[in-house]
Amino acid sequence: MTEADSVQLRWHGERLQLLPQRALLLPEHKALVIADWHLGKSEIFRRAGIAVPDGGTEADLSRLDQLIDQFRPGQLLVLGDLVHGAVRADSPWLTRLKAWRNRHPQLALRAVVGNHDRHLKALPLDECMPALQIGALRCVHESLVTAGAPELAGHLHPVMRLSGAGMRERVPVFWLRPRSLILPSFGGFTGGHPIQPGAGDQVYAALPQAVIAIRR
Repeated sequence: MTEADSVQLRWHGERLQLLPQRALLLPEHKALVIADWHLGKSEIFRRAGIAVPDGGTEADLSRLDQLIDQFRPGQLLVLGDLVHGAVRADSPWLTRLKAWRNRHPQLALRAVVGNHDRHLKALPLDECMPALQIGALRCVHESLVTAGAPELAGHLHPVMRLSGAGMRERVPVFWLRPRSLILPSFGGFTGGHPIQPGAGDQVYAALPQAVIAIRR
């Protein structure tokens, strides 16, 4: 993956790099930002008797490893819903996450609290707050339309439908509004919510190999 596959923007004085792995890089702050990981969701479904595949956590961690190797960030910030529900000490995904943290001791893991995040004490976090500030940007889980400061947020799992050349597919998107940037959900087992961008909004599709502008 090269920088040509990403989209670089200057927004409210901050440099942003939108990445195909459904993540955001803030190069001037050495920060990698993701939203809505929903760790443990597939396990919760399986305990409820719903047959879903395993291995999602390993795939997500592999994507993070690739990004860390390429960009060498000093911190990983999760914009809420780091977990999906109750955290069991014997959960295989938690064991994998702790082993992954041990492989990256130089990386600070910070999170803002999302509506699913009621059980974070068992996780190897360096910081967890209702909101965090990075430069000019306020980092939250759910952005408010009336927000004063520009916000980075998640919560919505935004997707849009791409059509053309025999293709009709819903894809995860970065939704850039005048005062907020909504990130696509990072977790591989999260689903998506179709959005209706406003007149002044910009939308960028996070395709497997590149980020592309689909509405300006």
